[in-house]
Amino acid sequence: MRLAEYRKVLLRPRIRERHGLSDEEIDRLLTALATVAMIRHPALQTGGPDPNDDHLWSLVLDTLGSWLVTGDIALARSPLDSVRVLSPREFVESVGAASGL
Repeated sequence: MRLAEYRKVLLRPRIRERHGLSDEEIDRLLTALATVAMIRHPALQTGGPDPNDDHLWSLVLDTLGSWLVTGDIALARSPLDSVRVLSPREFVESVGAASGL
């Protein structure tokens, strides 16, 4: 998915209502994502709270120190022990603090 598509989805009224990000915050989020993003194809690991989310946990567990950024409340409530789970807003605040924005 291209960044323009992510932006379009993040600007949808119902989704925007959930994440509460401004246009500027969305742009900062996508810029930060594009700056550090990499394509990963980890081996599937199981054992997460919901087997339907094993692909997400596999991606996060594949790289030490990575975070899962999600608006999915169920994922945020049941993270694996070694995984830091952030809401989109928490991630934007974290990126802003780290970059001095």
